[in-house]
Amino acid sequence: GARLQARVEHLVGGLAVDGRPVLGLHDRRLHPVRHRPRIQRIHRRLRRPHAGLKVVYAEGFRAPDAVQLYSSVGTKGNPGLAPETSRELALESPFDPLASVTITVGGNVTRIADLIVLQPVTNEPQFAYTPVNQGTTDVASAYTQVRYALGATFETFAHYHATLHRESDPTGRGTPVATHTAALAAVYRPMADVTLFSRASVASPRTVDVLQPDGIARQSTHWTVHTAIGITLSSLMPGVDLDLDIKNPIRHTNYVPYRFDGAASGLLEPRQDTEVFATMRVRM
Repeated sequence: GARLQARVEHLVGGLAVDGRPVLGLHDRRLHPVRHRPRIQRIHRRLRRPHAGLKVVYAEGFRAPDAVQLYSSVGTKGNPGLAPETSRELALESPFDPLASVTITVGGNVTRIADLIVLQPVTNEPQFAYTPVNQGTTDVASAYTQVRYALGATFETFAHYHATLHRESDPTGRGTPVATHTAALAAVYRPMADVTLFSRASVASPRTVDVLQPDGIARQSTHWTVHTAIGITLSSLMPGVDLDLDIKNPIRHTNYVPYRFDGAASGLLEPRQDTEVFATMRVRM
């Protein structure tokens, strides 16, 4: 088959005003792509309480693959496809009212345009679909996080995120994005080589279409809850660390659809299993 080599370019610019010695920047893109180093400038430093402002604009594209461009079996290739493009504007402001407390608020708006979707082919029986550029997806979100640290012994954080999502040409009911999500975690280090941790996250109900014998039924996922507790033993032996992680210790039932692209799912599966994981890391 045909082979396509595509070069992906990504442009990122940033501007930061910060009162702390170090301002960390992290990406909040919908699609991970290669990117050039971020441009960052610290304009001024403030005395405590520390405050900062980060503004980031990013854009990029994802080129169509060889199958979408040149397929001749089942799917009719479309050499005229344009790349999918994305643009994002993000803001974040951290504030340290106390040495042990950091409050962060932020948000971003993202537009993904020229999405590549499969369009049915009706006049050529040897083909079922052909890819076309059609539709845009807009995402807007806002979040806040509070982090508290008591030296190196104890640390906890709480995070809340709200998201608005719109698709101009959705598949079925559209991608089932949770409007509200939240997370909570705590870490306790009673000894230098022992770390106890717990974490939990929740997502608001999402409505999905599920295939039934008599047609398509609309069902809710209810609240999705994930919990975990565990312990990390560092230097269990020279150069050896051990992680023990128990997921869903409260045995909450989550309802998981088999598809997340908006199309009708074959099943909304209830999952209540408790899983135990042991991971050993060896440092050479």
